[in-house]
Amino acid sequence: MCAAVTGLVRSCADAIAERPAIVASGSAPHPGELRVDIVSREGDGEWLRGVTDVMLSGLRRMAGEAPDEVEIIVEKTGVQHGA
Repeated sequence: MCAAVTGLVRSCADAIAERPAIVASGSAPHPGELRVDIVSREGDGEWLRGVTDVMLSGLRRMAGEAPDEVEIIVEKTGVQHGA
């Protein structure tokens, strides 16, 4: 399960990082923990929502299949609205 989670999150994070209008960062602060931070975005809002929806959908499915192995925490701070 770890490889599946890592592959999904890294793929989505890489796609996000390639968009010049989006400022994002990622880290693995502890073994078994992955973090993706969207700092700001100028445009690309719908595209970003699509990528994060796919990522969260996949993570939720994995958490449902292995609840002792996968935990999802979503934090929204300073949410920007707009395109």
